[in-house]
Amino acid sequence: MFKITIVSLLLFTSNLYAQVFLPEFQDNEVKILYEHNYVIISHATRKWDEDDSSRAGVQALARFANLFRITSLAAVHEGATTDPREAGDYFVSQKDVNHVYVSGAGQHKIRYVQARNIFIAGGNLTLCLCETIRDIVRGARIPRQRPLNLYLVQDAIYDWDSSFDPITANTVDRFVASYILPDFLCPDQNWYNFPPVRLNKVKLAIYNENRLLKTYDLTPNDQVPLNQLSKTINIKIISSKNLQRAYAELIRK
Repeated sequence: MFKITIVSLLLFTSNLYAQVFLPEFQDNEVKILYEHNYVIISHATRKWDEDDSSRAGVQALARFANLFRITSLAAVHEGATTDPREAGDYFVSQKDVNHVYVSGAGQHKIRYVQARNIFIAGGNLTLCLCETIRDIVRGARIPRQRPLNLYLVQDAIYDWDSSFDPITANTVDRFVASYILPDFLCPDQNWYNFPPVRLNKVKLAIYNENRLLKTYDLTPNDQVPLNQLSKTINIKIISSKNLQRAYAELIRK
């Protein structure tokens, strides 16, 4: 009886530790990716999203990525790679995504060589996720002939500041003015003191679903009129229930 109990305990412990995340790379390693479309889920865990406000949206986004075979990445904190309880707090598991990497504060050095559309989830929006967005822009190439589309999946994003949880058409302008402009500085958190993102002749257009809300000049000192800027980043607020519709529009283009 004693031996059976010991064996059962060992099996149970082994199953628990099998559930930790096994990352492919760290936030200070360069990773080069070549796909056009991505889903990025950063720190989607009740460790920081204490009321699970983003859980359903995050899981819907992961299912969406799998359904349409979109390359998906999950950023986790170090504790989730060693502690099954911390890993279990995440709203997705290793099997739900294509790549897992460790990021202490949302930052990364991924190079998106041909990125066109990136769907973003997790949080905190004004802290770690702000750094994720900054490094997406830093790592992407923005050609003249097509925009870089960043989709903020509003019900898959959380923030400690309740006025940005969820991000909406009424609050996105304040978020952009406070956290994106100028140079994607993320003023509330820059974990490794990364330099500003320097862009040349780039405009930023903000959409709520398909409705244009506002356009900004990301390089206002270049003396080029807004309507003549040659490169575009679109930030689009979208609900998880409209993901498939958004993807259908993408593949028609």
